[in-house]
Parts: sequence; C-alpha cells; structure tokens
Amino acid sequence: MLKYATLLLLTITIAHADAVRDYIVQWEGYKSEVYICPSGKPAVGVGHNLSFETQKSKYTAADIERYYLTDITRTQRIADKLIPDFATLPQDAQLVTLSVIFTVGEAGFSKFKKYRKAIASNDYKQAAKELRNSLWWKQVSPQRAKEHFMRLYLINHDPKDPLF
Repeated sequence: MLKYATLLLLTITIAHADAVRDYIVQWEGYKSEVYICPSGKPAVGVGHNLSFETQKSKYTAADIERYYLTDITRTQRIADKLIPDFATLPQDAQLVTLSVIFTVGEAGFSKFKKYRKAIASNDYKQAAKELRNSLWWKQVSPQRAKEHFMRLYLINHDPKDPLF
C-alpha cells in the first residue's frame, strides 16, 4: 500500500510539474537564442534573465533546461513563502500565481498585497480583479492577462450565475 501511495504521489507531482511547465512556456515562450524581453533585459530559454551573468554565443537545450529548473524552483519557493498553504490551492490558482511570479520575481510579487490576500482567502474572483488592477496587467500581452483573469475568475464559479 505504501509503494502504491508513493507512486501515486510521484505521478501527481510529475503531472503537476508538467502542467506548470506547459503553462509557463505557453506564456513565456522558448527561445534558444538570446532575445530582449519586454522589460528590456537579455533573456534566453523560458524567459531566463541573463542580466547578471556572462552571456554565451550559443545555449544548448541542457543549458535552457537547467535555467528553467532553477527559475521555476525559485518561483515555487516565493509562492510558498508569500502565500500561506500555496500547495493546497486549486491548480488554476497555482498556475496563474506561478506565472505572475515567474514574470515579476519576488520583489514585484511582494507588491501584490491585495491579490495575495484574495488568493489566501480563496476569493478567486477578487484575485482576478486585483490582477486587472495591477501594473503587470499592462505589461503582459492582452491574451495572457485575459486568460489569467478568466482562469482565476472561473474557479468555483456556479454555472447558474452570470459571469459578470
């Protein structure tokens, strides 16, 4: 029984990690060459900021994977630090929150006080509205902003109720 429970937990963890990766890559993109991100900083791979390291002329898939794992691990730690019981939130709330943190980092996300309060209170409609009222909303693509909004807004939505 213990082996089965361990295997099940590992399967769930891998599935969650894959969902997070797919969601982050969907919005950050994946580029093997250095590019300038919307904040004006050099980046590579899945939005990895190269501002603080010596840039190489070529990056391998292994380089990009290592950067992503470092960045998403840092992102997860920030979420766990700034949102009580983060791991117990619905997956959509986790995905959106990780995506926002991945983009703005710890210093930026620490300013999302009303969003964090709404998420911690399981008030996902209010969290969606707080995203809409943030500077982040104006900095990302309209598609990304709207998709994140709707993903949060529809958590626990009763289909009998009007959307807005």
